[in-house]
Amino acid sequence: MNFFKKILNSLNQMSSPVFSFDANKSELSFILPNDEKFDFTLENYDVKTRHDPYVIEAYTFNSKDLFFEYIHLDVNSSWNGLARGYFEELLRDSIKEDLELQERFEFKHYEFSTYKTATKGFVHLIYIWEVNKEVFMIDKKGILYNEFIKLLKSDYEYKYSGREIFDLYHEISLVKHNSLNHYFNGSSD
Repeated sequence: MNFFKKILNSLNQMSSPVFSFDANKSELSFILPNDEKFDFTLENYDVKTRHDPYVIEAYTFNSKDLFFEYIHLDVNSSWNGLARGYFEELLRDSIKEDLELQERFEFKHYEFSTYKTATKGFVHLIYIWEVNKEVFMIDKKGILYNEFIKLLKSDYEYKYSGREIFDLYHEISLVKHNSLNHYFNGSSD
């Protein structure tokens, strides 16, 4: 019986998105590696739809606590390099400061990175990937970053309490800049 349960869990995991945003509930949902669900509620946010011929769906989300860009590429499209690297480069160019990596943790489809800037404080980046989907989150307060990692790594100690966390005051978008920088294109291009 355990064999069939494992197969059903595997099928369920393949069909369930790792990340979802429910605008009606103002809630972000994440599927953890143990198949449990983690929900994070947000208030007062702005969502902007982004358009590009190579994407099925894309948008940027901005609130006082969190900024993120969601990109779902068309199945006939692909990245021209490493998606996270492109986002880091665009962030670095936007804030006009170098990013010095302080810590990085990887758990299945999630990657947590903290960077230090010279004058703007620390930047928490949560990178989520699925097949043809990428999410780049900047946690402006460190709350989601800290809670989320502790669910995945129980002995994690958050070292940034009382330190300045970078508050991204403007939106950045790989989709918006794709026509100039060619981050992704059609597989046959």
